[in-house]
Amino acid sequence: KFVCATAGHLLECRLAAHGSGAVRLSRERNQCVLHVDVGGGTTKLALIDRGKVLGSSAFAVGGRLVASDDSGSWTRVDNSARLVADELGIAADPQTLADPEVRAALAGRLATVMVDHILDAPLDPLGKSLQLTDRLCRTAEPTALSFSGGVSEYIFGHETLEYGDIARPLARALTAQLATRSKLPLIDAGQRIRATVIGASQFTIQVSGKTIYLSDPRVL
Repeated sequence: KFVCATAGHLLECRLAAHGSGAVRLSRERNQCVLHVDVGGGTTKLALIDRGKVLGSSAFAVGGRLVASDDSGSWTRVDNSARLVADELGIAADPQTLADPEVRAALAGRLATVMVDHILDAPLDPLGKSLQLTDRLCRTAEPTALSFSGGVSEYIFGHETLEYGDIARPLARALTAQLATRSKLPLIDAGQRIRATVIGASQFTIQVSGKTIYLSDPRVL
């Protein structure tokens, strides 16, 4: 919450790109990478060309848009998920959402929005309504996709359990659609679920160590 409230969507894109290792990976491989950070409520994109972040964008798709409470009842339905449910004609109530097939249908539709953004495909009305920033400006074409965030744990097979949300079916639908719509390889940049937090610590060190000078330390 601290990082999200303080950084804002675009800076959070950059933090995730650095913290995940995608910037370093792009520089070391001398290639253009599109980094995708899939969190609980948002997905952040960062276009990185040979270690330089060229642009970023964000949209409201994530692994905890639908989630259960401590009793196991599916009571959390964020606005993005309600929009999808309305489009599909699905009731967004705990009884309906208790059906795994219903949650898979929601996740599949959300995955389509994600892939449209990732591949720069034309957006339908739902895809446009979930935009949080302007679309990513693509001044270079990516040759690979890297992922971080909680959903990436399922994409790369590091997690198999479910934690009362739609992260697992979202990851499954996302990888399936990318396999049929894109030939870009999927890369594990090294740091996944904690990428934004790691990036925030790195960014703070860079700022305090390289760009700030105080002639009078008593100012602190």
